[in-house]
Amino acid sequence: MNAANLSTSRLMLLDVLHTFCTEAYRERCYDLNEEGVTTADAVIVLQMVASGERSGAADVNRSGAVTSVDALIIR
Repeated sequence: MNAANLSTSRLMLLDVLHTFCTEAYRERCYDLNEEGVTTADAVIVLQMVASGERSGAADVNRSGAVTSVDALIIR
């Protein structure tokens, strides 16, 4: 992959876990309440952490667990 292709794909490095998500996909994978990606989505993740609820959509970094790190990535 050359530099032009890389910039065209607009990949974003989200955190030290090297989780990648295209900007277009970001809107779908982080939007837990289907109202656009906002702080509310991070709050939903934190509520899931507190209650022990599991959700593949909320496991943003694909670690296998919903944690506060997922909320931090959304923020």
